[in-house]
Amino acid sequence: MKAKVYDMDDGTFSLYNEAGQVIEHDFDTSEEAIQWALENGYDDVDEAVKVCFRVFPEGDVIALFPDLPEHDGYITSYQHIGQHSAASPELINELPVATSEQYAELLKELESIGYVIGKVNP
Repeated sequence: MKAKVYDMDDGTFSLYNEAGQVIEHDFDTSEEAIQWALENGYDDVDEAVKVCFRVFPEGDVIALFPDLPEHDGYITSYQHIGQHSAASPELINELPVATSEQYAELLKELESIGYVIGKVNP
């Protein structure tokens, strides 16, 4: 069985099944939620990641993953062209937030390559 762990707005973590229904909630850590899932018959557990979609002045959209560190203080990023790269976390505050229309295609691309997207533009 599959389950997904999501970081909730109140700082707790919740488990959802494939149908999008809450299995269990109010975990203090994602590790605690994953452990519970594995102990209760869920053999495929994915952790959702936070993503901040931002837009460059020329219109290109970038996905920034603040919780996926790279090297030397950089974070993981993704764009249509160039795909994965390290990026400065300062881009989250420096660039305007992309609208849902602007990032829709990039979100689809991320999900198609296996990302489980949790919070968007936190």
